[in-house]
Amino acid sequence: MGDSDAVTTTELLPGYGQTGADDTNWFREEATTLTVPAHSAATPRLTLDATLPETRTPGRCTAALGLVHDTP
Repeated sequence: MGDSDAVTTTELLPGYGQTGADDTNWFREEATTLTVPAHSAATPRLTLDATLPETRTPGRCTAALGLVHDTP
């Protein structure tokens, strides 16, 4: 497919804003910054601590990891 299929608009759905985020103590990333050289890849290390009370109760635990880039 060529560039003719590219989308040039975005839409923020209700409830999916980037404000009011709280950190969790049961899901964390090893590094908060990461530099990836051009034409390379990186694998972030994520940790889930299943020994905490928040993760041992019945139900669903949900977390999100946001990524921000500053490439030109």
